[in-house]
Parts: sequence; structure tokens; C-alpha cells
Amino acid sequence: MGKEIKPRGVKKGETPQWKVGRKATGRKRDKSLTFKLTEDEKVFLINKLKLSKEKTNTDALLKLLGYEK
Repeated sequence: MGKEIKPRGVKKGETPQWKVGRKATGRKRDKSLTFKLTEDEKVFLINKLKLSKEKTNTDALLKLLGYEK
């Protein structure tokens, strides 16, 4: 047993130097917007978004509002 075995954990106050885990992908949409609706309003809005044939609800809502880059 000539090798000294180091503990795997990180000591208190130190930051881990591991380069593991899922990396950020540079998301473009990282802000959220929330508001309250009644159940009827929610169903109406979801149906309108589905009729739009866009890939995401965000894209559908922006199209309905007339947003252009």
C-alpha cells in the first residue's frame, strides 16, 4: 500500500474542479413571462396556439402578436 488515497469529496469552503455534467448550450430564450387566466381563457388561448401550426407555443404567440425580428 505505497499509494496514498485521496478523499473524493471537496473540503468545506473549496470549489470543486470537476469538469463534468451537462454544459450550457447558449439558449436564446431564457426569460419567462407569466400571467393569470381563468380556465376558459386558458383553453381558448391554447386552442388558438394549436391552430397556428408553429413548432412551439412561444413561436405561435409571437406570430399571433405580429412580432418580426
